[in-house]
Amino acid sequence: ILIFLLLPVLIVSVYSVHTYRNLIEEEMEYLNQNTMNQVRETVDAVFIEAEKYLFQLSNNQDINQLIKANGIAFSVYEDIQLSRNVIQAITITSFISDYIHSVIVYAPASGYVFSSTQGGTEIEQYDDKDWLKGWAAADQGPRSFVARALPEGGESIISSVMRVPFSQDQHNGYIVLNISIDKIARQVYQNHAPIIDDIVIRDNETVLYSMKNKDIQLSGWQALINQGGQNNQVVTVGRENKYLYVTDSAVGDWQYIMLYATTHYRQQAERIAMFFLVLMLISIVGALFVSMIIAVKVYTPIQGILDTIKNPASSGKEQQSIMKTPEIEQIIGNIHASSTEITHLQARLEQRLALFRQAKSAALQAQINPHFICNILDSINWLAIDLAKGENKVSNMLVMLSDFLRISLDTDNTMIPIEEELNHVRIYMNMMSACNSRSYEIVWDIDEKIKSLKTIRLILQPIVENAIEHGLIAYEETGQIVISGRLIEQKVILSVHDNGVGMSQSDMERLNQEMEQGYGLVAESIGLRNINQRIKLLYGDAYGVSLEAAASSGVIVKIAIP
Repeated sequence: ILIFLLLPVLIVSVYSVHTYRNLIEEEMEYLNQNTMNQVRETVDAVFIEAEKYLFQLSNNQDINQLIKANGIAFSVYEDIQLSRNVIQAITITSFISDYIHSVIVYAPASGYVFSSTQGGTEIEQYDDKDWLKGWAAADQGPRSFVARALPEGGESIISSVMRVPFSQDQHNGYIVLNISIDKIARQVYQNHAPIIDDIVIRDNETVLYSMKNKDIQLSGWQALINQGGQNNQVVTVGRENKYLYVTDSAVGDWQYIMLYATTHYRQQAERIAMFFLVLMLISIVGALFVSMIIAVKVYTPIQGILDTIKNPASSGKEQQSIMKTPEIEQIIGNIHASSTEITHLQARLEQRLALFRQAKSAALQAQINPHFICNILDSINWLAIDLAKGENKVSNMLVMLSDFLRISLDTDNTMIPIEEELNHVRIYMNMMSACNSRSYEIVWDIDEKIKSLKTIRLILQPIVENAIEHGLIAYEETGQIVISGRLIEQKVILSVHDNGVGMSQSDMERLNQEMEQGYGLVAESIGLRNINQRIKLLYGDAYGVSLEAAASSGVIVKIAIP
């Protein structure tokens, strides 16, 4: 008993710990990936915005005029005004965003640099020329990014350098927009401080930025990426394990690398594991206590009850000794009563089985093999042909009757193609034409797509028979029956429309209501009742038989099957 009590607790505990760990990992992966996407979108948005400002400045007439000038004389009013306009334009741009550190315009022809922080000066006297060295070492395209640290405070920036004019092959100067990547990283880190351990930006050749591990070179980061293999993999940085994520920038040829601390998630997993461990220990102690109670207070009376069930007729001292409570006495009394009732029921069941065997024997004696009937009709047909020295009306009728009974009495195949059901109706109509002086016009309007679909047998012929007996026999004009079939909204709709005398609206509503409810119908509609009940039993209440009044005369009987 103890094993059966503890085993479910152990299984549930192990499963719960495993499931919770998986949930934590899934939550962690989702949160880390979402954070990674937010960081990438934030930084990319800054660079996209910076690129927009660069293009705006590259189209500034004053800046283009300044860059094209071979020299600048600050004693000339026009040059002074031009310099002021350029400094004003780049200063306004530097104040647009908190992430823009400064804006520089460099005119090599005149040898002057104009900065939003230092104003205008000659290039030799300007102390921030690292962007020019970085650009010269890069591919020197029309637009480049240079990562560097400012000399005055060591602040990390990425300089977006654009040659001007941008749209011409001949470039005369440069516009540099310095982006404070430290501010962006601090903002991102503040928003996601519990999980982000480091933010790294690298291109194919160098590490552009690292928030914490600035001493790790490109080869070190590449080794970490190779170690991780793919996102959400654990890598070792120093002596600590980190989760590594890598994604490409949407605006530049660089990658974002994120390191996430595992401590937060590991602590959660350890807490839940400890919780389930304590729970399992408590469950073990509780199970021991409960098993003792079960053994002492429950199992002994139950054993006596089980003995009573095995031998209800016994009333020895052992059964009497366990009847210490009214509940036990009531249970054993009910067992004796049930045993007596079961004995009577067994006797009645044996009696009814004997009657059933007698009825089954009588039914078997009265049963006629359908194949035997068809064989007899075939023999009579050949006898009629022999007597008449050839085929005649009687032999033709026997052939049609044999075919009709072969289909009607066949119990081997419940489901048949709709085409076979239509042939059954054709045989029936041929027999009716041969037996009656009146002829009936049959109009077939069957969609070829439904002929191969399966249906239960004998659903059309009884309806056609009802149409003749109740609608067309009393009709003085030429009787017509239209049989149609369509596939409508995943349902096969078969309809039989006669132009006979029809029926009253009240009778039609009553019949439809009775068939919808599924209980017995009147005698003249026994064929409809049989078909409707068979369809509903096989396919469900959504299908069945319904009646409609025709627009001109007669009745339309519709059959809906899947």
